[in-house]
Amino acid sequence: MKSNTAITFMLTGMLCAGQLMAQNAMINSGFENGLSGWGQVNEGTTSATMEVDNTMFFSGSSCGKVTLNEGGALGGFAQNIALVAGESYEVRCRCKTDALDGLALPYLNLNDNNLLLEFGILPISGTTDWYEATSRFICPDDVTNATFFLFVQGNSGIAYFDDVTFTRILDIGGANFSVDPLNEIGLIRPLMHVNAGPLQPGFSSDISSQFQSLGIQSVRTHDFYGPCDIHTIFPDFNADASDPANYNFESTDEVIESIIATGAEVFFRLGESFNSQSLYNAPPSDNQKMAEICKNIVRHYNDGWNNGFNYGIEYWEIWNEPDLYHFWSGTALEFTTMYGVIASELKAYNPQLKIIGPAVSSMISEWFVDEFLAGVSQFNYPLDGFSYHIYYMANPFGFALMDQRTEAKLAQYGLEDIPHYVTEWNNYAYSSNGTTEIWRNDPYSGASTAAALIYYQDTEVERAHRYRANEFLFGMFDDNSNITYSGLAYEQFSKFIEHPTRLHSTGGDSLGFTILAGKNQLEGDLQFLVANNGSAHSSYSVDVENIASNEIYEYTVFRADSTHLNEVLTTGVLDTENHILNLPCAAPFSDRIELEHVIIEGVSDMRNEVDFSISPNPASSVMNISFHQENISSGKIMMIDMQGKVVLQTNIAPNEKRKAIDISNLTNGQYQVLITQESKHELHSIQVLR
Repeated sequence: MKSNTAITFMLTGMLCAGQLMAQNAMINSGFENGLSGWGQVNEGTTSATMEVDNTMFFSGSSCGKVTLNEGGALGGFAQNIALVAGESYEVRCRCKTDALDGLALPYLNLNDNNLLLEFGILPISGTTDWYEATSRFICPDDVTNATFFLFVQGNSGIAYFDDVTFTRILDIGGANFSVDPLNEIGLIRPLMHVNAGPLQPGFSSDISSQFQSLGIQSVRTHDFYGPCDIHTIFPDFNADASDPANYNFESTDEVIESIIATGAEVFFRLGESFNSQSLYNAPPSDNQKMAEICKNIVRHYNDGWNNGFNYGIEYWEIWNEPDLYHFWSGTALEFTTMYGVIASELKAYNPQLKIIGPAVSSMISEWFVDEFLAGVSQFNYPLDGFSYHIYYMANPFGFALMDQRTEAKLAQYGLEDIPHYVTEWNNYAYSSNGTTEIWRNDPYSGASTAAALIYYQDTEVERAHRYRANEFLFGMFDDNSNITYSGLAYEQFSKFIEHPTRLHSTGGDSLGFTILAGKNQLEGDLQFLVANNGSAHSSYSVDVENIASNEIYEYTVFRADSTHLNEVLTTGVLDTENHILNLPCAAPFSDRIELEHVIIEGVSDMRNEVDFSISPNPASSVMNISFHQENISSGKIMMIDMQGKVVLQTNIAPNEKRKAIDISNLTNGQYQVLITQESKHELHSIQVLR
C-alpha cells in the first residue's frame, strides 16, 4: 500500500525571478574537512562503514561515503539545522551509488516536542552517476530545528554524498508566467483516477455525488478490505473453481455497482487488500486454478456468469505490491510465473482485455522489477500496461522523474512501447510517530498535489490513480465526506476536462511552482492552474499573449490556501492593452484561473452609441445608462480600470430602461464599461473626473 521510492535521474530546480538564497547552513557541506560537523547514523556499527573518500567527489577533493558490509545494514551521516517558522528553505545534495542493493535517501526530520515529520528527497538505488536531489519546503509553526540525514540501508553496495546545501530563501519578489492561447501543444491528460470509493461498506460515507461532481473517470478496486479481494470472492481455495456455488460476489457487486453508477470505469485489481497479518500473501498451490478463478471473476462482471453483469470492464491488474511481504511471501520468479499463467488465461478468454501489472510498491525494488520484466520479455507474457506505485515525494517533480526511470527500465528489456500506469500515488510527508495530520490535510498537501498533476503532463503516464478517494489519512474526502486539500486540488484540476487543449506556457520551476494552461476549442475559453507549494514569492503574473483587438477575457481567480477553499479571490478583464494578470500570493497555494473568451461587438464612445447612452461623460458621482431598444434583455454591466480589474459590477433587469450607477468611490481616471446581454458584448469608454 505504501512505500518509499527511488529516483536515479538528475533533478534540476531553478529559482524564479526575485528569489535570493541565504548562506548555506550546512557545516563542511562537501566533506572537505573530514567528518567535521557531521554525526554518524548508527555510529559504531560494523555492518556499515561511514568515511570520507578522497578518490571520489562531485566537486572539491572529497565526499562522504557509506559502504554496506552485510545484509540489513544501516548507516549514514546527519547534521542539525536551526529553522525559522514560516520561512521557505531549499535543500540540495549530490548523490551517487555503486551497485547499491538497498536504499540511499537524503531526508529531513522537522522536529519539536510534539511533531517528528520526515520526508525523503529522491531516494535512489542500483548504480548511478552523480545527480542532484533537491526539494523546497516551508517550516511549519512551532518547529525550530531540522535534522538532515544522508541515510543508507540495505544489503550491499556503496553510496556517495557531496555538496550538501541547506539555505533559506530570503528575498521575496514576483514570478512571471506567460501563456499563448494560439500556441496549442497537445491534449491535457485528465488523470481523474482514484483508488476505492465511492462506497466503502462499513468504513465511510457514500461519496457518489462528489465523484460525479469531480468527474472521476476510473476507480481502482484496491483496499476495500474485503470487497474485490480474491479470498472474499472465492473463500475456499480448495473448492471447485468451476462451481458457481463456491463464489460470493455480494459485497463486491455492491461496490462495483456504485462505481458504475457514477459514470466511472472500473479498474479491477485482482489480488488482496492490505492485511497486517499477511493471511493471503502466499503463492497459490495451483497457478492454473488461480487463473480460472480470475477468469470467472471476469466472466461474472463482463459476461453475466453466475447471475452477473455485462459491464465490459476493460482493465484488469494482476496483484498489488508483490515486492512487499504483506502482499506476496514468495519469490519474484514465483510471482512472475503466476502472472504469466493468469495473464495468458485472461487473454485467451478475451483478447480485448487490458492486462496490467505488477503494481510494484516502488521502482527501487529493482530485484523484483528486473525479474518480472525479464520473464515478460523472455516468455512473451501479455502485458498491456506496466504499473507501479510512488509515495512520500517531498518535491512533486519527483513523480515525473520516477516515470523517466520507469521508461528507461522498460526500454532495457525491449518494452519501451508498454504504457505506464501509476496505480497508487500520494505526496504527503511521512511521520514515524504518526502525527502528520496537519500535513496530510493542509494547503501544502493541496499545492503539492496540484503541482504533481501538472508535472505528470510531461510524462508517459496514461493513468495516475490517487491513493485514495476516501479515508482521512490519505483521502481526497475524509470519513465524514468533507473534501480535503488534496481533494480541492482535484476539484481545480477537474475543470480541464472541459478545457482539454493544452497551451504553451513559460515560467515556473521543477520544485513545486508551476502552471498548466488549457483551452475549450468550442468557446475559446481558457483555464489555468498555478500551484506553489513552497517558494517565497509575494506575487506572480501571467501574461496572456496574442489577445486580438476585438476580444477580451473575463477572468475569475479561485484560490485554495489557508484562508480560501477554492473560493473567488478576484475578478477582472484582460485585453490587448492590459494582458498581464498580477496576483499577490503566499505559498502554499493553488489558483484556478477561469478566463471567459468574449468577442466584442463594438468599441465606441457611448455618447455616440445608438442602443445605449451614458450621461454624463465625463462623470463624477453617478453614471446613468439609458437603453434605447424596444425589448431590453437581462445582462450585466462591469466597470474595468486600466489594469483590467473589475471595480464595479451590476445586473441589468429585463426591460430596464435606465440604470443609475453610483461611482463616487472610484478614483479619477479612464475606465471601460462592458455591457453584456445574452450573447452580445460591447465595450465602451468613460472618464471619471471630479
